[in-house]
Amino acid sequence: MQKRYTVACGVAGGAAVLLAVLRMFGGGVYTAALCLAALLAAAVVLLCGAKQKPLLIVTETPAKVLGVVTALVGVMLLLFSASQAMALLKGIYPYPQPAVGTGPLLGNIIVWATDISGIGGGVVFILGGIQWFTSGATQRGRFGAAALLPVVWLWGRLVWYMTSFASAVNRFSSLTEAVLLLLEMLFLLSFARYLSGVEETAPRFTVPLSLCTAMVGAAVWLVRLFAILRESQTLYVETELIVFPDFGLLLLAAVFAYSQMFGNGTETWEEQPAPEEDSDEEDDTPRFVLSADDMAVTDEEESEEMSDEERKPMGLEDIIGEILKQKEEKK
Repeated sequence: MQKRYTVACGVAGGAAVLLAVLRMFGGGVYTAALCLAALLAAAVVLLCGAKQKPLLIVTETPAKVLGVVTALVGVMLLLFSASQAMALLKGIYPYPQPAVGTGPLLGNIIVWATDISGIGGGVVFILGGIQWFTSGATQRGRFGAAALLPVVWLWGRLVWYMTSFASAVNRFSSLTEAVLLLLEMLFLLSFARYLSGVEETAPRFTVPLSLCTAMVGAAVWLVRLFAILRESQTLYVETELIVFPDFGLLLLAAVFAYSQMFGNGTETWEEQPAPEEDSDEEDDTPRFVLSADDMAVTDEEESEEMSDEERKPMGLEDIIGEILKQKEEKK
């Protein structure tokens, strides 16, 4: 199985580079690149397997690395959402601007719910990452429903895009970014179930979903980096739907998939057993414990009652005489 995991990681990495290159220089083959991405994603799923597997409680170095990346994503999410909320107070809305038909009330509800859930989700990720790093193991079941806040943040961003004018201008210009948002939302849902510990077995596609999220995310960020370096206005606008925390989610998905495939760990969290009390099931007789004072008094009384003759050891003649004496008394 480890060989299949290695091949799946290689396919995902090669697919990310290939998709990025096709989008940078392909021009009219963009649709073909999307079809190729779907085929490569299917290959990753087949290589990783679709069976339900017990969740791994990752330990040692992979757990610490996962904890650092989780906390880093939390910091990114917290700072980004807080800056978005401050911009909203000044009347500045995030990209893309919503269409006029949605109405200001609905738009405000969506964007404020997105930012508030992003701030809460960032705090959850920071606390969870610190806990995993300090304990050296990915303990689960600590946050409950609060682990779903990053999912709400992604859902709000996706709804914000679907109700905006950008989704209607050119349906294929930002299709890869929209697909990435969907993959990130599904990955965060699986990660929330892992963090909250609501089930003992992972969802069927946890590992391949994480790899596919990392694959598409790497391709999008390579294109965005290329657009910045080459000062390509067209590519930059097409990738403007992606924000800085998405880069952190790319790293989180890759590290989480790696830790589940190659990390050290167990299937369940082993707590320290409580000390067992000594039970006297075989011996039901009551036991009396004498204190030091009681023992001293007992010794003194016995020593007073015993005569000097009784203290001397009995000889053979004394023993025979004692036996004959007892027989005469019986007669």
